[in-house]
Amino acid sequence: MESNMQYLQKKVFGYWGTINRLLMSNQDRSISERNGFELFFGVKVIAMNSHRLPGKKG
Repeated sequence: MESNMQYLQKKVFGYWGTINRLLMSNQDRSISERNGFELFFGVKVIAMNSHRLPGKKG
């Protein structure tokens, strides 16, 4: 369980109160991590925005 938590940096609460967005670290952004979030938290991941994270070049 702790191995999945190492990718979680912080939890950002949306304007709607019940919707949470999870920001992942720059270590891994593969499809397997998206599936890992779905299994670990028991939710359906619709989209992951990684273009605003600090440290990403591009």
